[in-house]
Amino acid sequence: MSDEIDNDFSDTEYVNHIMNKENKTIVNGFTHLLILWFLSKEDLHGYALMKRLNEFFSPQIECGFVKKVSSSKIYPILSGMEEYKIIEGEWKVQSSKNIKVYHLTNRGELILEDISKKIQYVYSIKNPLWQEFFQDIFKGSNGNKGV
Repeated sequence: MSDEIDNDFSDTEYVNHIMNKENKTIVNGFTHLLILWFLSKEDLHGYALMKRLNEFFSPQIECGFVKKVSSSKIYPILSGMEEYKIIEGEWKVQSSKNIKVYHLTNRGELILEDISKKIQYVYSIKNPLWQEFFQDIFKGSNGNKGV
């Protein structure tokens, strides 16, 4: 077993510890998808993408579920996405400053389209277990079930 359980944790501390790791994994994956989605709508520079991500995650940031996206997080992500030729950056002069403006490549468009189709497919499955899963996971804060 690679991750040993620390028996010094209370149940609540252990759940918080594990969820902190899981939240980071989920948010990182979702951040990549959001960058693709934002760039499918318009070309943006890194700072604008950072602001959009923070706006998107603002309720989660306010309650402490996620941290604000910083330049030390966004630029390595953009660099990696450029390396895989999912996005492309082009240097431009704007207000007397050199900025790198990003856009989706054909590969990025295909990836976003594929992800969209897969999400739509999973969501549309008439399998009762998938439907129950979605209802349970996405139930309202008042306990009412429903997607």
